[in-house]
Amino acid sequence: MHLCEPPVPPDLIGLEQRLDVVARGHDAVLFVEGGAGTGKTTLLRAAASAAERRGFVVLSTGASRYESHLEFNLVRRLCGWADEAPDRDSPGGQEDLQAACRDVHRTVLAAARQAPVLIVVDDLHWCDLSSLHCLAFLSRRTSGWPVAILCSKLSGANGPDPVLLGEMLRSHSSTSRIRLGPLPGTALRDLVAQALGSVPPGLPAALAWWCGRNPFLVGEVLEALTWYSELPSSISEVVPPSIHPWLLGRLPDTAPACAQVAQAVALLGDHARLPLVSEVAGVSSTDAAHAVMAMTELGLLRTGDTVAFQHPVVAAAVRNAISPVERPVLHLVAAEKLQRSQASPRAVVSFLLGSDAVESPLATQLFIDVVHGLHESETAQARVPLLRQLLSRSLPDEARMKIVHLLGLAELELAPSQAAEHLAEAYQMTDVRHRAAVAIQQAQALHSLGRAEEAVALLEEVVSSTSEDEPLRTRIELQLVTTAIDDPALRAAALRATRRLQRAKHTDGAERIAATLTGAVACDVEPGEAWRLLAPTGSPGLPLAWLMTARAVLSTGHYDRILPYTTEWVTAKRQGPVREVLARSLRAEVLLRLGRVTEAAVDADAALAVLSTLDGEVRQAPLMAALGPLVDTVLERGDLEVASRLLADTELDADAPPRWHRVTLLLGRGRLRQALGDPVGGLSDVLRCGELLSSWGDRGPYAVPWRVHAVRALLALGDRDTARRLADEELAEARSQGCRAHRLGVALCSAGQAVGGNAGLDLLMESINVLEDSDAQLDLAVALGELGSALSRAGRARDARHRLKQGCALADEAGATVLSNALERKLREAGGRARGRVHGVDSLTATERQVARLAVGGRTNKEIASTLFVTRRTVEMHLTQVYRKLRITGRSELSDMLGHDS
Repeated sequence: MHLCEPPVPPDLIGLEQRLDVVARGHDAVLFVEGGAGTGKTTLLRAAASAAERRGFVVLSTGASRYESHLEFNLVRRLCGWADEAPDRDSPGGQEDLQAACRDVHRTVLAAARQAPVLIVVDDLHWCDLSSLHCLAFLSRRTSGWPVAILCSKLSGANGPDPVLLGEMLRSHSSTSRIRLGPLPGTALRDLVAQALGSVPPGLPAALAWWCGRNPFLVGEVLEALTWYSELPSSISEVVPPSIHPWLLGRLPDTAPACAQVAQAVALLGDHARLPLVSEVAGVSSTDAAHAVMAMTELGLLRTGDTVAFQHPVVAAAVRNAISPVERPVLHLVAAEKLQRSQASPRAVVSFLLGSDAVESPLATQLFIDVVHGLHESETAQARVPLLRQLLSRSLPDEARMKIVHLLGLAELELAPSQAAEHLAEAYQMTDVRHRAAVAIQQAQALHSLGRAEEAVALLEEVVSSTSEDEPLRTRIELQLVTTAIDDPALRAAALRATRRLQRAKHTDGAERIAATLTGAVACDVEPGEAWRLLAPTGSPGLPLAWLMTARAVLSTGHYDRILPYTTEWVTAKRQGPVREVLARSLRAEVLLRLGRVTEAAVDADAALAVLSTLDGEVRQAPLMAALGPLVDTVLERGDLEVASRLLADTELDADAPPRWHRVTLLLGRGRLRQALGDPVGGLSDVLRCGELLSSWGDRGPYAVPWRVHAVRALLALGDRDTARRLADEELAEARSQGCRAHRLGVALCSAGQAVGGNAGLDLLMESINVLEDSDAQLDLAVALGELGSALSRAGRARDARHRLKQGCALADEAGATVLSNALERKLREAGGRARGRVHGVDSLTATERQVARLAVGGRTNKEIASTLFVTRRTVEMHLTQVYRKLRITGRSELSDMLGHDS
């Protein structure tokens, strides 16, 4: 007996009214339908009790699936013949179905002569076929007699003969059908109060989810809860053992695979797609589909992209019915089949986390395969929470070692402190032969945390024990150089690594990269060779080494040789946030030097968006290396506030030992201060940058043109002598090192500014001649502006205006807002007038107009890119230009601007 019975449904009132009509001499056929556990039996019992109180003769029985093959079994029990010896008058003693039907009819009418009769049949869908014929025969022959037939049937189950059952439902003029469903909210609360004495907050909602408001399931769970001294923390802990046999008793014989399929669905959970269910159940796809359809019709399952139980408690009961010894094995089999079904590694890991196989020694190899797949297919942000969950479980040592390593690798991009801890653990767990790859990543984590000395010591220890694997040894040496050159105190370690590379064989150009980064030689690195060797998108990749090598190549003026690799880096899939920022910063730097400010700004904005999602710990080295180009880009377009925010937390004024990437940022802050009208502060930063760079000796990883910016600040403050001295030093260094056009041209321009007079004009002319042979369009525009100003001061106004107009055109084409405005101001001062600019739609290029029209038509950036055979980033760049030229903020305003244009 349950401590809480399901409430009698309101449908009982209607049944009692029908019974009153029957008592006055009318017949009726009543059907109660509903899903499993919806209270059909309870309603039938209540109706039988109500009939007895009204003086009815009640003939009641229930069908059983286990007796459905016994002919006449139900009518024998209904009419009380089950215990009598068979004779020719009873249906048990004859084989004539018509005779049996007449016997039942005669027995019921005999009773009806004495009092109204109610025939109650529960679970009619399990009725044997002969008895169903008898009931159908009777239902058509009770007209004018006080006889009511009340049956219950499971929704979706049609019994041994669906046609006969349907005819029975339709043939009687007084047939009524009552459909039962889930408990309403008030009834559910009443049941909780009845069982527990009160209604704990949140419990009705939890029960509604766990039991689907099914009256039987709610009653079973509530009864189980009465045995708890205090309520469990989660309702999902309550799985009454009575539910599993209840389910088995409702599985139809017409689909024999139901039990296996139900178990497979329970095991697979959210991953129960029909083909996989078939495999795990070990039945054919046809039998699995048939079983799913049968259980769905019964209200036990629901279908969609996946198959699932309607009531979570039933799925839990099926899982609990599997023995603890067998369950991990079955979960492992299911996980292996899930993996073979081409499910994503993320899906397999999620399945394992919710299974009993997660701690099984048998799952070790599967874990290793899956976490490797996770590493290859998911971003660091997606991998970290899953791997942390796995690591919280008791795993076999081999699986734990692999997961700790891959977790540390993912955390490099998100949480360097935790990455360092996990990689240190992985390093200790890994055998000596395989420690080198882990050491590279651990060193990267330590470097990110400002612990370069520890990183270098680790790498030097490992490199001494890595002699057989030459490629890996080479990568260790390059990581060592990259880490050590950030700190001038570690320069000796970088030089030692460089010498070891120079003595080694088959280093694929690694010795040239190391020599370049240590400043031992002028840059002589082939970008493609460096890209393949440093593999910034790979694992273990050397992204910071590639960034610094690329900048060394850029300092020689080879912009075009670096650009393709920056694009490949930016578009690489599944990069973490740190690598994405580094990649976009580098491409912005290349584009800026090429004079493509608008495109550079697109990458800078994307990098800034990623940076905004990172916390303070992650925003250290190597991200510090990304900030310089981002500051330069936003300054070039006049975003002084953004530049200020970028530099706000870089601790440039701290009395910390010099670090290469932080020192070079002083140059950016100096430019910002000058732009903000603080030439003294700006000059202080630039000179401090130069002073600290001397810590690296004559050469650092790449040239930093601090003197050029110092000259401009000094001239603004009227200190021409110091400006001239620094300009002469810069020019002498550029000439002595045989620098390419870009650096030499910039040095000549700086010297021309500082020298002044006719000698200055000559230097500025030489600067322009040199820069015209380079790709440095912005530097050429600056030089043209300086030459124009110098010519104007010399009284050569016509020549001055010509040069200034050339500079304006270059700056305007590049989208360099600040430079363009400055040159136009100089042009006006020289007595000229800036070229009339076309505004509005007419200012758009043909491509910009085409992109804008597609955007107005509702196309996404991806669709526009596909239509025009360009990258999505190119589309974003064009739209940015369109918004700037039309002075609007986004797509919503495009339609109004383009509506009048044909």
